Amino acid sequence: MATQSRAQTDASRARSSKSRARKKQRPSTFNVWNLRTRGFLHGLAPSVSDRLKRETLGIVLVLVGVLSSWALGRGSEDGGVVSWWAETLTTGLGKGAVLFPMFVGLTAVRAFANQAGPILLFRHYFGGFLFGAATVGLLSFGGADMSGSIGMVVGDIARGALGRLASGLVLFGAGIVSVFLLADTDLLSLERDVRRLWPRRKPKAVAV
Repeated sequence: MATQSRAQTDASRARSSKSRARKKQRPSTFNVWNLRTRGFLHGLAPSVSDRLKRETLGIVLVLVGVLSSWALGRGSEDGGVVSWWAETLTTGLGKGAVLFPMFVGLTAVRAFANQAGPILLFRHYFGGFLFGAATVGLLSFGGADMSGSIGMVVGDIARGALGRLASGLVLFGAGIVSVFLLADTDLLSLERDVRRLWPRRKPKAVAV
């Protein structure tokens, strides 16, 4: 009897463990709906080439850059949305708002370029952020109208930590470093490129 009861207990445990294993193998309702939704969306939007994705993004960036430039120039005359966008840029960045369409335009150029890999690298993100922060931070020395609210925050942090003179020098140096990051160059390469562009002097003929 003891052997029979032990065998029945082992069999029931085996059945329960098998049932638990089957339950674990079954996908959850969320995963099932997630897979079905992905399949449905994939059917609606067939796969496109990376080149077409880059060109589509480039067109969108060009439109955003043109709209931003137009908004900064005549934003108050062309409807509520354009006026709101112009006010947002000028309130946040002040005179440095012109940097936004410039960055967007440069990103669009890289999107249209015939090159492999991602459109923007880490140095572009960090360099663009550093250049923008340095520019509006330096403009904050002229007041909120010059730098906007973002520039005043950057300037206040820099001046509070380093003082007025040192913060200006640090922001100026950060702007120079950001240019090298965006251009993917260094001082030695820059000096070499400048020498190549510099006109070469022809040796003077020695008079006999």
